[in-house]
Amino acid sequence: LDYAYTRRGELLRESAKFHKSIFSAQAPRFLKEAYSAQLSALARQSWLAKDGKFGVWEGSGCCCGLGTTDVAHYGSWLYASMFPELEKEAIRLTAKFQRKDGWIAHALSGSFNRIDGYHRKDMNMQFVLSAWRDYFLWQDRGFLREMYPKMKKAITGALAWDKDGDSVPEVRGAEQTFDAWNMQGCSIYVGCLWLGSLKAAAAAARVMGDKKFADDCEWLAGAARDTLVAKLWNGKYFLLARDGKKTDE
Repeated sequence: LDYAYTRRGELLRESAKFHKSIFSAQAPRFLKEAYSAQLSALARQSWLAKDGKFGVWEGSGCCCGLGTTDVAHYGSWLYASMFPELEKEAIRLTAKFQRKDGWIAHALSGSFNRIDGYHRKDMNMQFVLSAWRDYFLWQDRGFLREMYPKMKKAITGALAWDKDGDSVPEVRGAEQTFDAWNMQGCSIYVGCLWLGSLKAAAAAARVMGDKKFADDCEWLAGAARDTLVAKLWNGKYFLLARDGKKTDE
């Protein structure tokens, strides 16, 4: 309090300068608002350990965890672009706990040393998209080289969830970010993330010189797109989720 009172003028000037630097930038208004809105969460809910481990706590009170994969996917733009070393530590922690079958954890459970047991099928896709976004922002080939085996394993692991051979992983119940909704079969949310992650994985594979995997991902993306249209497009809009191929509801 004493610090803020005695340096009030300087703090106001620097805060105004920082605000102006964001909103005078040559970027879409929505993106500038997204950056500025995330500052409060970064200041109030981020954790940085002495050994460099970093994570942002989702929610408030006992909910919900550190470094939540789905929330980090859309909520980490600020520190990914402004503090890349923090984002590297956060995504490395996510990658560290990847299982042998490719499964990506939902969150760190109140500690940097353990994960929760919440199984969600969109985590793999969001991890791949976040890792590719980070490379796209930083053009850091060393980072991409580090993440690429994890990205590849996440894609192949998610493909194993496709039980009916339509090139899109199915969902059964509340195992995606709409976690209070019971969905069955083909989901447009998971399906679109799957399409995006396949395209990201293909791009990463090309940078890494892995032509076969890049071609495989491109082929899968085309097949998955056709499935989403066949199963979920009803002529006017995409259904949220359903089993089967009917499009008359």
